[in-house]
Amino acid sequence: MGEDTTAEPENARAGAAARARVLGWLRRSIGLIPTPWIVTALGGVALATTAGFGGLDAAPVAPTPEVAVGEAFEGAGFEMTVQAAELRDDGSGLLVFPDETAGERVLVVTIDATNVTAAPRACANQLGELWSVDGIRIDGIDGAPSLTRADDGTGAPILQPDVPARLLAAWVVGSDDLEAGDEIVIELPDATRGVGKDLIKNEYWYDAHVGATVTMTLAEAAP
Repeated sequence: MGEDTTAEPENARAGAAARARVLGWLRRSIGLIPTPWIVTALGGVALATTAGFGGLDAAPVAPTPEVAVGEAFEGAGFEMTVQAAELRDDGSGLLVFPDETAGERVLVVTIDATNVTAAPRACANQLGELWSVDGIRIDGIDGAPSLTRADDGTGAPILQPDVPARLLAAWVVGSDDLEAGDEIVIELPDATRGVGKDLIKNEYWYDAHVGATVTMTLAEAAP
């Protein structure tokens, strides 16, 4: 008996019709999807593909600069040079008041500071921000320091342009917080300068952050 070849064209026509129905359904379905959804989906695919090849890796963050003791750093409109760090038993002339019965002591950092802007600047801003000299911090020690002039004890002094001053930054620390010989990291402040657009053209500072660090050994104050 010979094979029935009439079934082949019928099967081909049935297969083509089925494919046409499927393609028609897909076109109608796609037509019902809002274009923004399609764009979003394609964007997601592109992002996923980029990430898969490492394209979304975070940009490297530049390390905070390190400066040496006695080396000047300019930040937030001040040139600051850390000269010494020591522990004292009392806060005489520093506007800090340790509890001696609790064993508290005073950490004092000596800083030479110069206002490098064109107008007088306060060394302390009273707002806890880092855009003045009192933005100096000690890693591991909470809070801003009390800031005084070394020559006359004036608190939160105003510095005139280009006139250097020796300042003492002081923190009260617990009996177990630090001792002579410990290594400390001093964080120096920095900020971005802005100028107002009004008639006064006032200067202001923003984006306060740690601009540089100084690592040094803590000394015991001379008796």
